[in-house]
Amino acid sequence: MFLLWLLLGFAYPFGKPDRVHLARTNAVPENYSNRSDRLHVRTTRLNCTSTMNEPKPKTQLQSITSSVPVFNCIVYVLRDSSGNVSGRVANLPDLEFTASTERDLLGKIVKEFKRAVLEYSQSANGVPWIEPPIAKEPNEQTRLIPVHL
Repeated sequence: MFLLWLLLGFAYPFGKPDRVHLARTNAVPENYSNRSDRLHVRTTRLNCTSTMNEPKPKTQLQSITSSVPVFNCIVYVLRDSSGNVSGRVANLPDLEFTASTERDLLGKIVKEFKRAVLEYSQSANGVPWIEPPIAKEPNEQTRLIPVHL
C-alpha cells in the first residue's frame, strides 16, 4: 500500500493533472467537479480556436479611394539665419508663409492650400495650377505633401 501511495503521490503531487492550476488558485467553480463540464469547456475552447482559421471577407477599397480628391502640394522650405522657417507653394500662386518651426509652417500651408483649392474650384476659371512648378532656389528644400480635401 505504501508503495502504491508513493507512486501515485510522486506522479500527482498536486492532485489530478487537470485540477493542478485550479487547486493552486482556489478558483474552482461549484459545478466544475463534474467531468462532463470540464470536457465541455475544453471542447468550447477548441471550437473557438478553429473559427480563427476561416477566411475573412475582402474589403473593396476602390470605391472609397476614387471618391476622395487628392492634390499634390509642392513646398519649397528655407531656414533663415534667425532660425525661422519660410516656405512657398511651387504649384499654386500667392502662397508664402513664415513660422518658427517647419511643422507649424507646413500646417499653415496645408490649411491655406485647401482653402485656396476649394475657392478656386468653385469659381468659373478653375484652379490656376502652375505647370511646370516654379524653379527652386539652391538653398531651398522640397517637400511633397498629398492634400485631401
